[in-house]
Amino acid sequence: MKAAKRSESWNSRLGVILAVAGSAVGLGNFLRFPGQAIRYGGEDGGGAFMIAYFICFLLLGLPICWVEWTMGRYGGKRGFNSCPGVFGSFFQTPKTRQMARYLGVIGVVVPVVIYMYYVYIEAWCLGYAVNFLAGNFNLGKDIAPYAAKWGSFVGSTEDGIAFGFALDQVGWYLIAVFLINFFLIYRGLSKGIEWFCKYAM
Repeated sequence: MKAAKRSESWNSRLGVILAVAGSAVGLGNFLRFPGQAIRYGGEDGGGAFMIAYFICFLLLGLPICWVEWTMGRYGGKRGFNSCPGVFGSFFQTPKTRQMARYLGVIGVVVPVVIYMYYVYIEAWCLGYAVNFLAGNFNLGKDIAPYAAKWGSFVGSTEDGIAFGFALDQVGWYLIAVFLINFFLIYRGLSKGIEWFCKYAM
């Protein structure tokens, strides 16, 4: 008799919270927003944007997070572990269930596209850290050389294409972060993603 395959699960509630928080915060909040708030806060009263930010967080961010969580738990209890399956579990008739599954493909395609973008951003961050430690960003007090150096690294001065394999180019870093991501996903939910989130967050 073949043993039933045991589905993966989180090891701790803390791991779930940290993983969800890391996903919800995003690099925009982590990297871009503080710089923009500091830059415009003192000049044009940009600090008032925090009011709209928190209102949107309460009215949109948290509800969407809970909806996704609830949908995942609802579908998971019925044996579905993918977005198409979860969408299909909401309906009773075969026709509407099939249509819902086709709609649920969006929940697979969109994360894959976003993943490709985030891997590239991760490569930028790793490349910045390595070049900073190597002293390649010690360019004096003038801002212009830093902007030119970073623009060259991310490709903004090369029509968006900067895929070289030198220390100050993104190629090796992109391969490195892709392999790290693949390794963590391969290790699974608790030993890979949850383990990493506990330390990274």
